[in-house]
Amino acid sequence: MSNPYTILFAVDFSAMTDEVIANAKAACESVGGASVHAVCIIDDNTSPLGGDHDFAGELHRLQEALEARVRSTFENGGVKVHARTGNPAHEIAEVAKAHKADLIIVGRHGHSGPRPMIVGSVPSRL
Repeated sequence: MSNPYTILFAVDFSAMTDEVIANAKAACESVGGASVHAVCIIDDNTSPLGGDHDFAGELHRLQEALEARVRSTFENGGVKVHARTGNPAHEIAEVAKAHKADLIIVGRHGHSGPRPMIVGSVPSRL
């Protein structure tokens, strides 16, 4: 018996979140029986809460919010939800590596021109 296909999707609750979740669901349906992981990261370098802030409460609320969004889309459940702090690209890559993800789905905010080079872009860093 072979290991199931593993899909990881990452959201930040921006305007792209619904599209990312829909794409993850479509990918899951196309392969059938996939293991699915949802990830949301609080960037502790840019958070207005500050670097010394204890993020435990925020992570708990973030995980609950992501679980609710996932439940409303993936009716049969089974999606494992991960909420973390750190550099988003690094943390997404770590979860993907830990679970041997075959596919990583993330959104892009549509930055064009030099802006992604200046402010960075999670998809380009993955």
